[in-house]
Amino acid sequence: RKTGTPIVRLLRQSVSFAPRTSNEFTMSVLAFGAAVVDYIGTVSRLPHRDEKIRSSNCQIAIGGNCLNASVVLSRLQVSVDLISKLGKDQLGSFILQCCHSEGIGTKKLITKPDAVSSFSYIMVEEKSKSRTCIYNPCEDVLPSEVEKNILDGVSVLLLDGKHIQTACEVASWASVRQIPIVLDCETELLESEFLPSLISLATHLKCDQRFPREYTSSEDLLEGMAILLGQRNERTIIVTLGASGSLLMTQASSLESSNPQVTSYANLMEHVSYFIGTIPPKQHPRCLKTTYVSTLGEMALIYCCPYLLPKEEMVDTTGAGDIFLGSIAFSVLHRMPLER
Repeated sequence: RKTGTPIVRLLRQSVSFAPRTSNEFTMSVLAFGAAVVDYIGTVSRLPHRDEKIRSSNCQIAIGGNCLNASVVLSRLQVSVDLISKLGKDQLGSFILQCCHSEGIGTKKLITKPDAVSSFSYIMVEEKSKSRTCIYNPCEDVLPSEVEKNILDGVSVLLLDGKHIQTACEVASWASVRQIPIVLDCETELLESEFLPSLISLATHLKCDQRFPREYTSSEDLLEGMAILLGQRNERTIIVTLGASGSLLMTQASSLESSNPQVTSYANLMEHVSYFIGTIPPKQHPRCLKTTYVSTLGEMALIYCCPYLLPKEEMVDTTGAGDIFLGSIAFSVLHRMPLER
């Protein structure tokens, strides 16, 4: 969360928009995943075991990977529909109200009278701005509760791994229709038996730097990314590095680079250290294009510097990855160049 949303401003600079009028869109995104109510409290530090502390500030807001990403897309004038499951309770009513105010389509949402809508407790550390989250999910959407026609008119399918069994089925329908699939892979999904199938269907994977290592048991981040990339020419994997920026890997034939090749993540960071030293402070992100060489072959690699935010614009990191996810879906929808 920020007082402004720089990544949205950057994307607006990359695409020309016609004025938005009464739900007249030519492209749309279907977001299938978490819709949550977040209870966000700011604390001076995390509590010790069996300790009670006070928060200095408390907010109630909508959250969840796909819902936050949907807000980004809607604010970028993209038609977006959300699929999730809600209870017929106050939490569900709050989610619906916020979706309507943000212009997110809710006709495909599933409500169940005896279900409890998803909610999270989030503790934000005042000094570091980092957050700790305790998530209480609603019941999963079942395969019997969705039909193939939910993909009619859809240009991009956005998944966050929630309701994962049904997400696999919807992804298989999208794959048949050659609809691009953007998947947010979180480490909490590692125990799911459906995760390999879902990854095999996705065309664009987004994850943090822990996921490739833990999923592939690779010590090197780039090797883990290459394994996830597999042999599909149309696949792209994007890894967030927190305050250090982000990485994109795809097939070598997709990108031309004159920079030296790299053989490991440590090797890449050596080049990045020199690269960052050449960038004037407070300048917009710049990309370093190179090639990763391993036993799996050559992979095109793009390192993107972090966007430097003034401290006064920062609130905390809650939802930052979800904004990034929505921006990826936007970029795929508009077929923007990989660097952008």
